[in-house]
Amino acid sequence: MKIGIFSDSFYPEIKGGGEMMAWRLAKQYLIMGYEVVVFTATQDKKNEVWGQLEGGFKIYRFFSDYHRGLTAYFAFFNYQVVFKIAEVLKKEKLDIVHIHNIHHYLSYYSLVLLKRRKIPSVLTVHE
Repeated sequence: MKIGIFSDSFYPEIKGGGEMMAWRLAKQYLIMGYEVVVFTATQDKKNEVWGQLEGGFKIYRFFSDYHRGLTAYFAFFNYQVVFKIAEVLKKEKLDIVHIHNIHHYLSYYSLVLLKRRKIPSVLTVHE
């Protein structure tokens, strides 16, 4: 089974509670024998990666940065990442996705992309 993890930020770049929870779950899924693919964002262009192996799982870290006054708009549709996510979803063929915080960078439009591809998903709200 191939499990996707969606989280606006991810350990070790950010060490907050939601990020640590997503990272720990990703590690546990690996221990259980599942393939894990992480979708996250970075605000530093040099940290953007596409399908790099980190800690045993594949990670897609998309660059996204905008003025915080625009958060209400980018939370619903972040044009900086949604087309990249759609491209990766076509390639990765995920069986299920565990979604964490996506309201800053990955945007709620990620849910639309998952629904269109008929990928079952679970949302854990950390805030």
